[in-house]
Order: sequence, then structure tokens, then C-alpha cells
Amino acid sequence: MTAEPMTSEEVIELDGLLDEPAWQRAVPATDFIQQDPVLGGTPTERTEVRIIYSRDHLYMGVLCFDSEPDKLLGNTMKRDEYLRADDRFMWVMDTFLDQQSGYFFEMNPSGLMADSLMGSGGAQSREWDGIWDAKVLRSHLGWTLEIKIPFRTLNFDPEGTAWGINFQRTIRRKNEENLWTGYLRNQQLRQMSNAGLLEIDIQGGGVTQGLGLDVKPYITGGGSESPGRDPIVPLVKTADLGVDLFYNVTPSLRANLTVNTDFAQTEVDQRLVNLTRFPLFFPEKRDFFLDGATFFEFYVPRRRQNSNIAVQPFFSRRIGLDANGLPQKIDLGTKLTGQLGQQDIGFLHVRTADESNLVGEDFTVLRLKRRILAQSYVGMFYSRRASRTIASSPEQTAGLDFRLATSTFKGSNNLEFNGFLLWNTDTTKTAPGDNLAYGLRLDYPNDRWEARVSFTEVQPDHGPAIGFTRRTGFRAFQPRLRFAPRPSQHPWLRQMAFGFDVDLRTDMKNQFLTRRLDLTLLRLEMHSQ
Repeated sequence: MTAEPMTSEEVIELDGLLDEPAWQRAVPATDFIQQDPVLGGTPTERTEVRIIYSRDHLYMGVLCFDSEPDKLLGNTMKRDEYLRADDRFMWVMDTFLDQQSGYFFEMNPSGLMADSLMGSGGAQSREWDGIWDAKVLRSHLGWTLEIKIPFRTLNFDPEGTAWGINFQRTIRRKNEENLWTGYLRNQQLRQMSNAGLLEIDIQGGGVTQGLGLDVKPYITGGGSESPGRDPIVPLVKTADLGVDLFYNVTPSLRANLTVNTDFAQTEVDQRLVNLTRFPLFFPEKRDFFLDGATFFEFYVPRRRQNSNIAVQPFFSRRIGLDANGLPQKIDLGTKLTGQLGQQDIGFLHVRTADESNLVGEDFTVLRLKRRILAQSYVGMFYSRRASRTIASSPEQTAGLDFRLATSTFKGSNNLEFNGFLLWNTDTTKTAPGDNLAYGLRLDYPNDRWEARVSFTEVQPDHGPAIGFTRRTGFRAFQPRLRFAPRPSQHPWLRQMAFGFDVDLRTDMKNQFLTRRLDLTLLRLEMHSQ
């Protein structure tokens, strides 16, 4: 499809009506195809998507026709909630046309907005909140979305003439899924290799990110006294100020600077009770670290979230805490993320302050990935954590990882092979060979057959300098097999599944630590909701 450029005089009012002349000129994408329940069938309800753009914004107009608009489901209202029980419209954009990374957005008929950054293999950073706006309007025809995305929210190739794009609509009461392209059941919306093309004239259309500069200053103040005490505690006043800067060096490269950082506005963590001997994983929520987070991802296989990975060499929540877990103020932080040609780049340096008896530290992270073939990459990682004391030695971690993937194995099947190797210095041990972590994983994630086998070893003295690992000194062998046939033309049954998932863990002498078997004797999915 083609994005229709707007004239300089045209203005779009976000009201959900789509009545401006620019919408009438745009040619809609209408040829959606059913994925479920009838593979390759014609959708039961029509969907139209139009895209126009100005120098500063990308606009989308979506008409979701519905013959029974009173039966639309849109009960979820909290931003970034998963829409498992609502009607929804989702779309993804691959702004570098690299078939590996991009942006994910979704909305429901009540106007809920959700978004995330996508990395290799469809891994998501759901904590990212992009700047965009939208209006949803319900009518006797169905529901309409009018969406406005500033170009400064997106990183993209300034010389590009096309982006990858795809759309998916869910009609929940019918349990129906319709996609614009990549509708085969082995394919998914978040697999950017299955996306279609959006022709957009970046240079000829005068697309700009403006100055590409966002400034977030802050000032805090307070005071306390205890007049009723003996002796009287006098009034103590406090004040502080700082700033966060976000600057697009180029449309594909973004720089961040934070000075005297304040995280008072950051959302608090969910309260959890830990009854195990292993630490809990809490996701990052600070804007400075969330921006460009996917450029630091290391070995995240398909459909696996960060909290499920055995070792994360970079876990940004370590920054701002000393070695004993005590809070430590951040004096200065710099970051550079983006793409240069076929390379993904992530660089971070943060300096924490000296406070009372806490010595400041310097944190440095470098992540490089080289995209190869259509859906694969090889990458390297380095991190360093150093206390600013003469006697201390820096903690360092280095690693390599790779992903070899295809979505055309024996036709339209997915096949993926991942691996990683990590090494870290150990300031307390001198014995060599016990501070490694490595793993391999072969994955065949498809609709009818899903198979996986993986092996991971984390040696006893492995401890990433700025990372997270729940346990050390183990080997894990994890096979999985699932068979999920779809009965042909069954009146009420859509799919059934059988399978098992095994997790065997031993110590370094191959003595069992844990054995777990998850057995699916039968799981049924019906045609109805």
C-alpha cells in the first residue's frame, strides 16, 4: 500500500470521523484474509486501513465495519494491558525494513492504547510508552480509529522509500482473526519477515523529526522539622534539580543524556512475596533506560520474555544500587542507540554519586549486532562495573550470541537456532574455567507441531557485572513437544493439543537438582469465544 502525502495547508482533527479530504484521496488496504477460524477465508466483517502523512506526523484511519456493533467488546481500559477478551486492531511497523525489529501498537473499541518495541524474533519491550494519540468512534457501522504518530517517536532510515507494515483485526465474539498479510498459522503478526510494504517518500515528502530534541527538566524541594521534640529539630530544607535530554542525532540514531537524575515519577513495582531461595525479577520502568532497550537485548529466543532467560548480561535495574543493594544517586548518564547500515548499536555509560559512606561507581555497556541473511544476526556484548576506589578491581562481562532463523523451512515453517557464550571476571576467585555461561537452543515453533530442545550451563562463579541470573552452578536440559491438530469442518471444535514440557537441572557433577514435567493430556479450543 502507499502512504498518501498531505498538502501543507491540510490539518487532521482527531475525532474518528475521517472526513478530511486527505482521507478520501488515500487508497485503502482492504484485502484482509482470515487466519481463524477458516484459514484463507474471507473475513465476515470488512476492514479498511488508510495511511497519510505530513512533514511531522504519520496518520492512520481504520474503519472496522461490524454488522452487530452493539456486540463489540472493549472492557479493558488500562494502558498496555493485554487485550485477550476484547475486539482489537493491531499493527506493526518495521521502519528500517530489516525484517527483525520494529514497533507494535494495538487498540480496542473503548480507545485503550498499547504499544511496545520489538526486537529479534518478536521479543517485546512492553514497558516502552511511545508518544502518539488516537481517537475511537463507535457508530451503527462499527468502530473507527483515527491515529496520529509523530515521526519523532520513531527511528527510521532517512533514505528509505518503504517500511514493513502489517495489520490484524480480532472479532472477539466470533473468535476470528484477520490479517492483511502473513495469514498462515505458522506466521504471526510480530514476525516482521511476513509484513507487507508501505511505500512512503521520506525525502520527497519532507519528513522531519523537527529538532529531534526532547527536554525533561525537573526540580524538587521539601522541608521537615520536629517542633515538639526536645531538643527542637530546626527546619531542614532540601532542593534539587536535573534534566533528561533525548536527541535524534539522525533519524536512525538516538542519543540520551541524564544529569542529576530523578526517578520520582517512576511507577512503583508490584508487591510480590518470594518464598523461594532465588531472587525475583522486576522489569525496568525508568524512562532513561527504557528508551532504546531492545538494542541491548542478548539471546532472547522466539516467544521468550527476559524474565525467563537463564542469564541476562545486562539488567539496567542494577544501576543506581550499590553492591549491597542500597540506593545510590545517578550523577550522569549517556546513551547511544540505533542502526548504522546492517549494525545495531547500543552504548551506555552511567556514573553514580559518592554519598556518605557509599563510593560512586561507573557502569559501561556496549552491545553490537550484525544482521545477516533475512532474519538472523551475530552479536557481541561487553559490560564493565568499576568502583571509584583505588583498591577495587572492575567487574567485566563479555559475550557472543547468534540467531539463525527462517520462516520458509519446508514451505512456510519456522525454524530457529540460537546460542550464546558469556564470560566474566571474578574478583574473589582465581580458579579458571568456572565463570562461564553458555547455551544452545533449537526451536521449531509452528501451529501443528511445536518442538524445542535447549541446553544451558551456568557455572558456579558466573556473575554478570551488570546483569541478572536467578541461580548459578547448574546445567539445564529442556525438551518440549506439542502436537495440535485442527479437526476439519468440526461444528464446535477448532483445535486440540497434546504435549509435554520437561525441565531437568543438575549440578556441575550431573547430580539432579530439580526435575519437572508439564504434561498436556488434552487442551481444547472452541470456535466460540
